[in-house]
Amino acid sequence: MSEAVPADATITIPEDAELSGDIDSVVDAVTKGEIPDGLVEKVKATLAEKRKEVRPWHQFADVRKASKPKNFAEMTSRISQNVSKYSANYFFIWLALVAYCLLMSPLLIVAFGFLGLTVGLIVKGGGERNIAGFTLSRDDQLKFCAGMTLPLLYISGATGTLFWVVGASLLIVLTHAATMPPIDDAESIIDSI
Repeated sequence: MSEAVPADATITIPEDAELSGDIDSVVDAVTKGEIPDGLVEKVKATLAEKRKEVRPWHQFADVRKASKPKNFAEMTSRISQNVSKYSANYFFIWLALVAYCLLMSPLLIVAFGFLGLTVGLIVKGGGERNIAGFTLSRDDQLKFCAGMTLPLLYISGATGTLFWVVGASLLIVLTHAATMPPIDDAESIIDSI
């Protein structure tokens, strides 16, 4: 068992400790208008890793094993075990919900396309531009781009879409995790044979 930490306890961090992590390089790259080094590779690696972790879909979707938990403690135990066991499956369900929302809202695709295109042009274009007699710095161009994109996102219902994806994901994940009794790895191996 762990002991309680006194309220007056202090933590000493060495002066040479590196606390910034990787976020500084990402922020620097974004402010320079570049894609952070290795971002595409990290996304591909994450997707490949999640693909390897996916449990068999027939095991995941076997509704014959679903049952109502006896009490709250069993429900929370099931949720904890199933979320850790099926996290990759839940991730791909979330991706499917995001794709569905984008396909069902063409204006949302237009808004994100406009944002990506204009930011890409600003980043690739370099420094200042003269537009209608005004000289706009790169920061001003990015602000203008954000100012034009925000109304498009508002009109397309991006906030509602975001909350719908979060709500639908939570509903699916929690319902599945609470109603499916956790299985051990030995049972999983037997099922796959």
